[in-house]
Amino acid sequence: MSFKKFSLICLLFFSLSEASHFQYNTNYNFLNYSKNFHLFVSEEPGTCDESSQSLENQFFQTIKNVLLKKIQLSLFSSKSNSLLKTLNVNFKQIRNIKIIGNNIFSNKIFFDLMKKFNIIENKIFSQKQIKKFIEHIKQVYYQQGFLNCCVEIIGIPISHTDVQINVVVREGDISRISKLGVSGNKYFSSKKIKEILLKKKPFRLFNFFSKSIYAPDQFKKRIEELSELYFKHGFLDCRISSFFFPKTKNFSLIDTKIEIHEGSRYKFGYIKILGEKNLVLLKKLQNILNQFKKNFFPIYKFKNIKLLNKYLNNVFLKYGYVDVVSKIKMLKNFKKKKINFIFRFLKGKQTFINQIFLQGSKISQDVFLYDLLKKNLNKYYNSSSLRKCCDLLLDTGLFENVFAKSISLGNFPQQKNICFILKPEYRQNVNISANYNFKDGLTLNLFGWKKNLYDTGYQLTGRIFKNRVSTRGDISLSSPYKFLNFYMLKSYTFLHIVKKKYLFSSNIVQKRIGSEVSVQSKLLNHKKHTIALGYVQTKNSSLKLKIPLVQSLGFSGINLLKDYFEKYQYTKNFYIRSEFKYTTLFPIRYPETGYLFKISNCTNLPYSTNQTYNFTTSIEKYIPLTLQNNIIFHGFAQLSTNIHFLKFSCQSVPLFETISEKNNKSEILEKISEKKNFFQLDENIHNNIMKNNSIPIVSSGIQKFKKQIVLKNQSEKVESFANVNLNTHIRTEFLFPHLTTPIPLFRNFQISVFADIFGNLYFQSEHPILKINHGFLYKTQPHNLHVSSGFLIRWFSPFGPIKFIFSKSLFKFMINKS
Repeated sequence: MSFKKFSLICLLFFSLSEASHFQYNTNYNFLNYSKNFHLFVSEEPGTCDESSQSLENQFFQTIKNVLLKKIQLSLFSSKSNSLLKTLNVNFKQIRNIKIIGNNIFSNKIFFDLMKKFNIIENKIFSQKQIKKFIEHIKQVYYQQGFLNCCVEIIGIPISHTDVQINVVVREGDISRISKLGVSGNKYFSSKKIKEILLKKKPFRLFNFFSKSIYAPDQFKKRIEELSELYFKHGFLDCRISSFFFPKTKNFSLIDTKIEIHEGSRYKFGYIKILGEKNLVLLKKLQNILNQFKKNFFPIYKFKNIKLLNKYLNNVFLKYGYVDVVSKIKMLKNFKKKKINFIFRFLKGKQTFINQIFLQGSKISQDVFLYDLLKKNLNKYYNSSSLRKCCDLLLDTGLFENVFAKSISLGNFPQQKNICFILKPEYRQNVNISANYNFKDGLTLNLFGWKKNLYDTGYQLTGRIFKNRVSTRGDISLSSPYKFLNFYMLKSYTFLHIVKKKYLFSSNIVQKRIGSEVSVQSKLLNHKKHTIALGYVQTKNSSLKLKIPLVQSLGFSGINLLKDYFEKYQYTKNFYIRSEFKYTTLFPIRYPETGYLFKISNCTNLPYSTNQTYNFTTSIEKYIPLTLQNNIIFHGFAQLSTNIHFLKFSCQSVPLFETISEKNNKSEILEKISEKKNFFQLDENIHNNIMKNNSIPIVSSGIQKFKKQIVLKNQSEKVESFANVNLNTHIRTEFLFPHLTTPIPLFRNFQISVFADIFGNLYFQSEHPILKINHGFLYKTQPHNLHVSSGFLIRWFSPFGPIKFIFSKSLFKFMINKS
């Protein structure tokens, strides 16, 4: 290399290094460099050949490129056949930024993006940063579905050193999916796949009929979501490819095609649990595995494994392993298309509960709160059981806020003390509202009020709903106690009444014998105070609130009657009155009937005796309509100072003989007495009642009594008879009046009956009397039955055999006309 060429190259690099240190708003003179360069070259006059001239041109061209990258070159002049004498360069500053044509994003978003690329006011205008910003903003619009978007930045000189930037955005039309083709799908329906891929924004009137927007990034995420869905359903080798083709030139409509390669669906091979030596825990875990194998296997689903892991973790948490960590290893068998799982649990050490403390309430030392906590807490520390106990304490209505705090013991790290911090309820006009959901779709809503915490008046009312639509019945309860609360726990119903430091609760025990359902209850009693609460659980395991009965005249102390089936004695002045009410609802699939039976103080007994008695009871029963189902009622009775358990049996007796109003009462009595089911009261039993003022539990006497039915909506009167079995059985028979005109029926069917068991019986109902959906009421002869297409349900009720015919196209309720 010649010396001239070498000197030119050195000068070139020196110039570049100086050009990189230029300051803002300065004019730099390259004359010295050019003179040095010229003198250096002209040391040997006449020797400046074409090669040296080309090197000069390369030198100045390189300087020009460097300056154009850094700043806006305002003046660059040179003569073609001579060296550059003077070079004046102006650095342009951004004085103002204006955005034109943007309709999607706010200007603030634009300014924030430009700030990231150092394009802000009072900064040097750099073309390199401008290009990066344009590429970025185009990508943002592209991902939002504007595939044909164009962005330009125009620099307008304001002064010799300042420039205004105009950001011009031409959005174009948003791209929408015109057609979506799916191929290769076999497991999921095309509708399901299109729902995932063509998701729209939340419902608006303007986009209801519009097509789905094609945004590449979002569409890619939806394809990944679809792949994840296949993976979770056992298609571990699934692959999905997507293609799109513009249908119009401006990319406003796009056709997309999805190709799905499902592959084979994997099945479960085996599941193993490693690292556990506790036999009790192993047995629990194995039971869960067996249950999952029966219900969820053999096809692989990701949610089943996730659910199984949750159940297995809960077993360890229940036994006090707070820091349990599960590791799942998945093994694929590609040949057999099976997938195996190995569960390994790192459970740490068990944590036990040492003591329980209550803090922050005046009644925190009451025994019943500790009993409530001990029933729901075991010896192992478990956060879920603590949350459950906090909810139970809140349900008592005594506290406004409850939370649990665990206290570690320094010397015993595996033991903890639990402190329940209670904030008492002091608010005025406290409103109570609670919902309880049951398995068969029933919802019990309790709502009520009390003036304040220490007020003696408290009232709760409830309503039962079927699937949040149909009203099943009303439940009302009032009590003069300070605190009163209902709450449901699985198969038990509790009533807690708190006054000072006393607790009254009823624990229900249920028994099932065939279609009969029996209810027993423990009663807490002292003198004139009695609480009776029960419930009936029907054959389909639906839990319902039953028999709320609360009466009090004051008390002091607690007396628990353990065996109330023995040694019951009645007092004198025995009055009896009955209030019978039933509400029935006829859904198409699950016809059910509800009963509410109450007995309270009323009139004298009609048979010839000088003794009178009184007692109070409450009975409620919900049963399904089944073929030839005998209804058995079980209830409780209060007789002044003693408790007696009464069993009420309502069974139908075929007594449907046509009786005209002209018949004498004696003739009717003779016809009734001919029936084998009716007989006179045993004299020995009657004498025993008169002498000892008591009714034995075991007796066989039945006394017949006449009733008179008076319909408010009709003037007809019908004779009927009731049989009272003094061995705690009551049988009732009613005759229906003649209904000559069809009555339109609706969905809800309700009749209320108010009567004396030993006196008159009255029907009370809104017009029309009977209501069934899409049907009519016909009066025909009782013992004849017209069967149409459908199925027959016979219901034995206190009114006698009522026959329901459900046809396929029409519901009809028939009482056969003579």
